[in-house]
Amino acid sequence: MVRDTLHSRDSGDLGTVLAAALLDHPEVAFAALDDRLRYTRVSRGYAALVDLPVAGLLGRRPSQVLPAPYGRRVEQAARRALDGRASSVEEAMLAGPSGGRRLRCTWRPVPGTDGRPCAVLGVARETTEEHRARQLLREGQWRTARLQAMTDQLAGALAASDVARTVGALGRSIGAHRTELHLLDGRLQRFPWPDLPAAEPGRVRRVVPEDWSEVLAATVRDGRARYFPDELPALPDADPWAARVGAVPSRLGPPRPALDGHARPYPAEPDGLPRSSAAGPQAGPPPGATEPERPQPEKPQPGKPQPEKPQPEKPQSEKPQPGSPRAQSWAVLPLVASGAPLGGLRLLFGGERLFDADDRAFLDALAGQCALAIERSWLYEREREAALSLQRSLLPRRLPAVHGVEVGYRYLPGAPGTEVGGDWYDCFQLPDGRVALVVGDVIGKGLTAAAGMGRVRSALRALAFTDPEPAAVLAGLDRLFTATEDDESLTTVLYGVLDPATGDLAIGDAGHLPALVVSADGSAKLVDAGPAATPLGIPEPRTQGTVRLDPGDILVAFSDGLVETRTRGLQHGLDRLLEVAAGRPAADDALQVLLGRVVDGMLVGQERNDDVTVLGVRITDAGAVPGGSAAGPDPGSGSGWGSASVTRATKGMRNT
Repeated sequence: MVRDTLHSRDSGDLGTVLAAALLDHPEVAFAALDDRLRYTRVSRGYAALVDLPVAGLLGRRPSQVLPAPYGRRVEQAARRALDGRASSVEEAMLAGPSGGRRLRCTWRPVPGTDGRPCAVLGVARETTEEHRARQLLREGQWRTARLQAMTDQLAGALAASDVARTVGALGRSIGAHRTELHLLDGRLQRFPWPDLPAAEPGRVRRVVPEDWSEVLAATVRDGRARYFPDELPALPDADPWAARVGAVPSRLGPPRPALDGHARPYPAEPDGLPRSSAAGPQAGPPPGATEPERPQPEKPQPGKPQPEKPQPEKPQSEKPQPGSPRAQSWAVLPLVASGAPLGGLRLLFGGERLFDADDRAFLDALAGQCALAIERSWLYEREREAALSLQRSLLPRRLPAVHGVEVGYRYLPGAPGTEVGGDWYDCFQLPDGRVALVVGDVIGKGLTAAAGMGRVRSALRALAFTDPEPAAVLAGLDRLFTATEDDESLTTVLYGVLDPATGDLAIGDAGHLPALVVSADGSAKLVDAGPAATPLGIPEPRTQGTVRLDPGDILVAFSDGLVETRTRGLQHGLDRLLEVAAGRPAADDALQVLLGRVVDGMLVGQERNDDVTVLGVRITDAGAVPGGSAAGPDPGSGSGWGSASVTRATKGMRNT
């Protein structure tokens, strides 16, 4: 016989063995509320779910005994059931001595003798694990999507500054209010290449800067990520090795249990990475070498005045600045690529966060992608510097001095973060006294384009000294491309031959943009060499045209980087060029000043994503004029020209 002990004020109301068994069963969770929403029946299972004794619930309302948010939700759900509505299901987080719980409770009306609801019965069950499984699924999907987006974004980051901005944005996207990217070997802005020790040819030797924190230095040395859920007391604001991007409050979920740290080993120096001097990174001693003995301080001698001991500098205040979120949890991760350390990534969060295994795996993947992007940017910088060096070595630094002709040029490589193009210019005097003018563009980027530019430039010079006429030179280049270049190798070129005595310019082009002519009266127009032509590499019968330049007239040949950008189309750029170049008599300014103003006016407010090449020639009566000198890496100074009437003539020449 089951003992008749009902958990209610009036156990005789139920009085059945079955009811007693259900109320005493620890796995059956239900409760009854009267029409005043007071507990009248409570099972042991329900009391265990809410972490309260049965006696503490009976006779009281849920809002009086349960945590405030959850108690109110229970009463609202029970009230809806008591009003005769459909059964109400609610789910909420319940905090208590046993930790956070997720409950689902279904409330149904209990009809009285008159058929109207006189009480409500709620059947509850714990859904913490179900909710956790759904949450883990969502978090897994979020992490997967975030990793995919992260890979895509970092894949497009070519230069060091692009990597820094992308890493900062990724940090913000995962809730970090501060992101720091620390790199070995030098400042982030320059990404210098480390020295190669003579004892180990081909192996990169890297050092840890002296001003790095011990935690960061240790992380980079041993390759083990470190996670700190406590508030971070040390955060120097002046850190020349950090790339900080933005500061936004973090949005973090509830704390989750922390797991033990994990290591990601990689091949390192036998004794770890050496430290550099405070002045900056230096090449460390060869592996296995011992540090030189440090001089020991002299022992004090009686009667001899002792030098004052230097007082250690007080550390800079490392408390967060007013108005900024306080860092309460942070992660420091090593950056490793190709088996070698590159630096460290530090993420700071504005709230408490205990990094679980999933968090750590995600951050480990983030650090891995960052390391690959950094290594890729270093390779890109090295190739870009090599392409620039090759290109500069092939371009003329001085132009010929010719009687009656003034020649100038401007050449600007693409902005950092863009690949080097195949632009080139050339100017040389022919045996008959005429002057050859060339502006070309090899389709492509990087070392391939720079090397192709060198081949075309050399071939053009050789052909010009054989038969300088534009049609003949372009036809010869077509034959060269057909015999030696790949089908994908295309090059546009504008080539002209100027007679200083008459001002006649024979001009031909292979798919290149028209030339700009600025007359002595300040009017500007675009002139084509003839009918539309194909680039070199697509042979066709080549033609040429002739244009007359009067004293004071200026002809400007240019590459597409001057007129076409990511935000400005080609036709709009050509129209803008006419506006910028026109408006002031050309004779008022030196040719180099005019070219600088044109470049300035065209590039203002534009992102320079391609090389800019400009070659200008002016007919002058002042006798021999020294050739143009090398232009600096920045556009010339000076304001743009004013507006004036603009004319455009593209086919008003005779073809031969």
